[in-house]
Amino acid sequence: MRDQNLATPRGPGINGTTSGVRSGRWRAEFPPGTVVFLIGMRRGSFWRVWEWLPVCVAMPGMIRELYQNPELGLLGARSCMSWRLTMVQQY
Repeated sequence: MRDQNLATPRGPGINGTTSGVRSGRWRAEFPPGTVVFLIGMRRGSFWRVWEWLPVCVAMPGMIRELYQNPELGLLGARSCMSWRLTMVQQY
């Protein structure tokens, strides 16, 4: 039942292609040995600054150290911030 595609395609999409849900597992093609890290934190209570501020303050220093030492393997990083969520994608 896990491999069964229960979704049905929607109508024609852009340029006459069929849009919809693709069955199976899909992934991007990366060179062997590539790893993606998603590191994040969620602020449960915005007013409890002493709980989440140390983590927020420490992350830029860690990313800076990885950028300064290319032999550690960091190719790039992106940050995503919203009201209660902070996430860093490292690859």
